[in-house]
Amino acid sequence: MRTAKQLSVFLLVLLICFAAKTKAQEFKKIIKKEFRKTEEGFGDAWKDLKRGDKEFKKGKQAYKNAIPFYTNVLKYNSEDAQIQYRIGLCYLYKKNILKSIIHLEKAIELDDSVTMDIKYFLGRAYHQNYQFDKAIETYADYKSMLTPAELSQKDTVVRKRIEECENGKELVSNSIRVFVDNMGNAVNSSEADYNGFLNGRDSSFLFTTRRKMTNPKLNDYDYGYFEESMVAFRRDNVWKGVRSLGEPINIAQNDAVVGVSPDGNTVFIYMGKKGNGDLYTSTFEDGVWKKPEKLPKKISTKKYHESSATITADGNTLYFVSNRESDDLTKSYGGHDIFVAHKDSLGKWGDPSNLGSGINTPYEETSVYISPDGNTLYFSSQGHTSMGGFDVFVTEKIDTANWSAPKNMGYPVNTVFDEFSFSMPELNTAYYSSIKEDGFGKHDIYQITFLGYEKPSYQSDKDQLIAFFAKPVKEVLLLQAIESSILRGIVRDAATTDPLAATVDIVDIQSQKILTSTQTDPETGFYSIPLPQGKELSISVKSFGYMFYSDNIVVKKIAQFQIFEKNIMLKQIAVGQKVILKNIFFDTGKNALRPASFPEIDALVVFFKDYPNIIIEISGHTDNVGNNFSNKRLSLARAKAVAKELIDKGVSPDRIKTEGYASEFPVAPNTTEEGRQLNRRVEAKILEK
Repeated sequence: MRTAKQLSVFLLVLLICFAAKTKAQEFKKIIKKEFRKTEEGFGDAWKDLKRGDKEFKKGKQAYKNAIPFYTNVLKYNSEDAQIQYRIGLCYLYKKNILKSIIHLEKAIELDDSVTMDIKYFLGRAYHQNYQFDKAIETYADYKSMLTPAELSQKDTVVRKRIEECENGKELVSNSIRVFVDNMGNAVNSSEADYNGFLNGRDSSFLFTTRRKMTNPKLNDYDYGYFEESMVAFRRDNVWKGVRSLGEPINIAQNDAVVGVSPDGNTVFIYMGKKGNGDLYTSTFEDGVWKKPEKLPKKISTKKYHESSATITADGNTLYFVSNRESDDLTKSYGGHDIFVAHKDSLGKWGDPSNLGSGINTPYEETSVYISPDGNTLYFSSQGHTSMGGFDVFVTEKIDTANWSAPKNMGYPVNTVFDEFSFSMPELNTAYYSSIKEDGFGKHDIYQITFLGYEKPSYQSDKDQLIAFFAKPVKEVLLLQAIESSILRGIVRDAATTDPLAATVDIVDIQSQKILTSTQTDPETGFYSIPLPQGKELSISVKSFGYMFYSDNIVVKKIAQFQIFEKNIMLKQIAVGQKVILKNIFFDTGKNALRPASFPEIDALVVFFKDYPNIIIEISGHTDNVGNNFSNKRLSLARAKAVAKELIDKGVSPDRIKTEGYASEFPVAPNTTEEGRQLNRRVEAKILEK
């Protein structure tokens, strides 16, 4: 197996597979005089054999280049078991499984001792054609041919393959209800495409490709083009406008998108420019991606290989993949494991820790993704109940130190090939990379739509990186509640409707703490921000030269992902312009501010500081219920309560006027409770600027 230093691209993490732990494929010399059948055509066939062997000896990444030469050879001599074996192996790694089976079976028919490992590779071909029982039988035949010394080396690998077949039988017989749709040739190509992430900031799609882009050179490790980070845009529900992210993210060698923050303003990049490959972050500012910065050395090490990263919505917890070796803090369970790091009170990353044997296995783990609330983790693993290669698993956080037993996402999400780079921006929609029959070449990016439980027929109250039989769809994977939601929309100028660059803050009304903050896209005004469930939240939006906007939202705690749409119109600062302070709260009939009002007061204080010449009228308003004199007195008292809090926080009294208007200026009819509630409010109006 190659060392981490030799794994020069993220894609090659997945080349560390069980086959690499077995003896390499056998290569027996073909005797020239035994190969010769007739003089006619022999010379050309022998040259093609040598050309094919040259590619074959380079390793499985070059097998595809050997196929045309071996095909020509077979036209001359189809009775040579060694040629049938080699081309069968080439088709196996090219994922043309039916042709692989044909040639490997033919090789055994011609000479059942053609190589010692042919039964293993034929078992792999049956396995990858979903002929699980036949694969189990062939793997067992292979084991029976091994000497005791060979068995001690290879028994673990073969037993794992048989276990995968047993898992496959179970998973395929209990298929889940999903649509798995190729994202089309705008995103996918004839080369490998993977690491797809929907960017909530502007609904773009970031991904990694191995197609020929800005760097025309080939990687000398796997003879493929270098990785490049890409972006696609959705127009009229169609992905188009695909282009390279360009500098400063894309470099002369390998760069791969490996994660995106929930708000879309930070992207995690794997760069293979130096050492073993490292993790970097790039932030979106002023309409462009900034120069990537390397994560702290305790996370992105010089010695080891870090290849995937994901972060919670609050930015305080980072999960990443590394093959670092054992020490007191980061015990390794084998190959690449998943680690977690937390920010301290000063905003610095603490020492990473391994997620433990419940998540990590003696095999490979990769492609980690955390839900915005930090409670649901998705990752790919060769261990657990994989049906072959990397499968996607899901686990739920039990407490700060423990996770539930990982659950296989099921078939047809998982297959006998490698599935990885899974992300799930919404409850019923996910993206990942896989090899399927409708693909454009190698790994493609697919969109998964989870359909929910199948309705009963009666009424009831309750590759490695760098056509088979149909089964009835029976049930859907039971997904745990994500317990997070998304608020998204567009911020515009109220007069011109032009999109605005603005800051959107979300505050927990109960704790009075800012939970998260994001910037809108300056070109589109779009924002997307994760919300925790089971909380009452205030929304504050500000843009220079505009009145700030406030609102509140109650996010119920339900076992369902929720999307809230809120398009916001900001008014330019002008004399007479006013804004309703929706997050100022009083008890019924009283004028004492409730503590939940303080974040709004703080926002007003900042507004005064940002515009030092401004004078504002704070006015109280009521509905028309009760005595007008009492209402006027109450409304004025509430305005003065707000003014007092502002003054206590440093705002000059000369810059604040107060008025109580009672029910004089309603904003809604007083004929309904909803209308009366809207009329009970506090406003801020510009008197001088």
